[in-house]
Amino acid sequence: HEVIERLDVGSLNSSESLQSWRKLESVIRLFRSSMERHQVRDPRWFDRGTEMVFKTLTSPMAITPDRTIVSLARCRNSREMEFIFPLPEAAHPKLGSAIGGGWIAERGYLKGFIDFVFEDRSLIYFADWKSDLLRAYDSATIADYVGRNYELQALIYTVGVIRLLRIRSEAEYRRRFGGLLYVFL
Repeated sequence: HEVIERLDVGSLNSSESLQSWRKLESVIRLFRSSMERHQVRDPRWFDRGTEMVFKTLTSPMAITPDRTIVSLARCRNSREMEFIFPLPEAAHPKLGSAIGGGWIAERGYLKGFIDFVFEDRSLIYFADWKSDLLRAYDSATIADYVGRNYELQALIYTVGVIRLLRIRSEAEYRRRFGGLLYVFL
């Protein structure tokens, strides 16, 4: 998370390969300082970490059978996004009711950070980096896992992005909001 948040995404687009990118002084400094801060001493993790970040941000991502994002690094307006909004709001259903109860907020504010908000072909998406270790990474296993563990997070983040975009109608939502991606690193 930390490395992607602080990374100059443009460095990925100007590098010919993983090998040339990982030799950039800014990349070396970023990864080494993060490794030191988190007490990662095995130098092999520099190679593995740079490979994970490079491939995650430069590989094509099929989001539907007929739509592929060329790479997250090439998307417009990519950034981490902080949000804060009051709860509950009269204009939105209570989040607990949207997921079958169990989560109630009488009054307050909800604050959080979305890992990566980006634009692709005039649609705004958000991505959340996940480091969960699953038994398998096929579509069915991931869908089941995300449904059981991240449904509330998806609702909260979606409301945050919709508020950022000032979306006020379903037609506007369909025209401007692309959706969310859980990216398992």
